[in-house]
Amino acid sequence: MALDLRIHPNRESRIGVHMIQEGFKRLSELKVDMSLASSSAQNQNQLEQLIGKLKKRKEGEGFDEVTDVVGRERLLLHLYLLKTDKDNWLPEFSKEIAVSVLGTDGSKWSPHRRGAAGRLFFTHFTNLPACAYLAERLQEAYGREATCNTEIDKTWHNNSAILFKIDAPRRIAASIGDEETASDTQQRLGLKDIASTSVFLKRLNEELLLSKLDSAPLGGGTEILQEFLVFVDPEQKIRRKDLEYDGGVCMGAAALRILTKRSLKEGGNWEGDWPEWILKLGCDPSLPQNSAEFNRWWGSWQPTREELLCAQRALNKKTLEYFLKFLDESLRGTPDYHMYERRAWFLNRLEETKKINRFRLILNQDAYNSLPSEFRRQSHRVARHDGAPTQASVIVMECIDDVWIFEGTHSYAIRAFLKNPPAKIYFEQNTFRFASLTQGEMHRTRVLETGIYKVHMGDWLYGNTGFIRLLRALFRVEWNI
Repeated sequence: MALDLRIHPNRESRIGVHMIQEGFKRLSELKVDMSLASSSAQNQNQLEQLIGKLKKRKEGEGFDEVTDVVGRERLLLHLYLLKTDKDNWLPEFSKEIAVSVLGTDGSKWSPHRRGAAGRLFFTHFTNLPACAYLAERLQEAYGREATCNTEIDKTWHNNSAILFKIDAPRRIAASIGDEETASDTQQRLGLKDIASTSVFLKRLNEELLLSKLDSAPLGGGTEILQEFLVFVDPEQKIRRKDLEYDGGVCMGAAALRILTKRSLKEGGNWEGDWPEWILKLGCDPSLPQNSAEFNRWWGSWQPTREELLCAQRALNKKTLEYFLKFLDESLRGTPDYHMYERRAWFLNRLEETKKINRFRLILNQDAYNSLPSEFRRQSHRVARHDGAPTQASVIVMECIDDVWIFEGTHSYAIRAFLKNPPAKIYFEQNTFRFASLTQGEMHRTRVLETGIYKVHMGDWLYGNTGFIRLLRALFRVEWNI
């Protein structure tokens, strides 16, 4: 068998250059992955060791001594970032602890420590006892522009004067434009990657909402006010208005403060539908000041006497508006409708000239059912009687000078008393027999013995025997309305 001894040229490699490059790239990535995995495992071991030492910390044993491990500051920042209320083995981030972990000069921090401290600040914010101290060090740390290489670092550096402050959310809210959304603000300030559960973002969103309400048209901003009624925890029935905002003031109370102060500044007139939001956001400002409800929604922000009276008058006026609606409906289409305008004017003038201290409605079932649900719950302002739907509803007015006035829908005659006990029971009961509003102490003959009974006929208001003259003659009360 003959052998082929010829020399053949080398065959060209079938492995393309790109395949070789990809192979080297994957090998490099594999080395990085292995390195990161090794680093991650090492970090986890170091964390577990540090946690174990802290959990076994004995009384009187120094924090610095217990935490004296390799990578101490990095590990502690990580632990405080993830700290929950259950981690009672990790002491509060007090100023003493903050100094121990961060030192006293933020300008000496490495970029990694600076970023970790920033995330700690935004995540826990005012929940950290040493929040103000941390903010000061962060301002020092982000004062070094040359070391800011990442986009986040550069953004935090450019905004450090406003970001790292104990009142940063309020400052930010006051500085944004009308068209900027909350999402735009977070993007502009490099906060997009901060956990949505962060205390800083929660406070920022609250400040942005309150700022929008503060700049809304007087009496308007309904879509903004609706945000306060959104359920933030549907299972627990917790609305945004129930959330604590600042210094014991909840969000609903903060909104009431804005509405009240703005209305008082405009002469005490609550415009638009703002009066309806008093009960939606909180409670009646006429409630006893020692009650828990009053303290939560009003007492918590300590309104002045003028502010409180302004809010009380707004709800009084709303109560009167409801009654005038029922009066209008009761007279419309009847021969007596021409009296509606005069009767409505009289009641409005009593309110406008501040003759009325408080109102109470005693309504038939139909009128009661037509009220907004939040108003029906105000048992000190509204009650029902057992009369048929077509029978009168009555408004009771406790006025200045110890005068009590009853006015009703349909043809119900005005009744007035001076320091008369029968009138006072109408603020103490929640259900009534309709007969009690027209018979007994309220019957014409009984009223005329000690009080005023005035039918809406002729010049019933200013005539020789009109209501105003009877006030002067019988009660020695001089009212200019």
